[in-house]
Amino acid sequence: MTDRRPPELALALERRVGKRTANVLEKHLGLRTTEDLLNYFPRRYLERGELTPIAGLPHDEEVTLVARVLSSRSRHMRSRKGKITEVVVTDGLGGRLSSVALTFFNSWKAEKDLTPGTLAMFAGKVTKYRDDLTLTNPDYELLGDESEFDAEAARRPVPVYPATAKVPSWRIRAAVEVLLDSVDFSQVPDPVPADIAIRDRLYSLQDAYRQIHRPDELATALKAQDRFRYQEALILQTALARRR
Repeated sequence: MTDRRPPELALALERRVGKRTANVLEKHLGLRTTEDLLNYFPRRYLERGELTPIAGLPHDEEVTLVARVLSSRSRHMRSRKGKITEVVVTDGLGGRLSSVALTFFNSWKAEKDLTPGTLAMFAGKVTKYRDDLTLTNPDYELLGDESEFDAEAARRPVPVYPATAKVPSWRIRAAVEVLLDSVDFSQVPDPVPADIAIRDRLYSLQDAYRQIHRPDELATALKAQDRFRYQEALILQTALARRR
């Protein structure tokens, strides 16, 4: 069967993001082509200053949370060689349930990165240790503050993708960023006719992809979502009209 998709969308992910990343995305998320990844939309967005309420973290589930480091200490393990780094992060709401402990084994990087005051996104499985919730060796991404890097980028919402233990949200986001900067959208026909898009004040296809994956603000992400819902309905209505 002939693939009727534009070559820009049908191109294998390996050609865009490299073999290693492409293999992980296919194995764990079933994403094989440029179109697959472009249409793998965020499930929510986090404002840069927004912290995840820790009191409601579900036990025995994979979570993604944004929190600030409250304390960090490293010590040598008694039963075996190596060091353990214990990090406590908080949502700033006060009280015992507003913090959670993270444990890293032999991670000099966590020891170096996760100093008190650091803002980061963490992904891992919530477990219990001595009746307290904890995450062991979670993946993390430093978010920083506006003063630390480009202020415009720091104000953008952070897209959070449906993820797995093997593929955290920010690794998906990094791959999507490559696509946004490499796909020639001028070679991709827009399913929504230009006159309809103008009439209904919809984003172009390129702008919609950029705003849903790399939004300037939460409002533009929501507008991009509306555009893709409109597109889906239009395609469905057109297909039904042709059948009649």
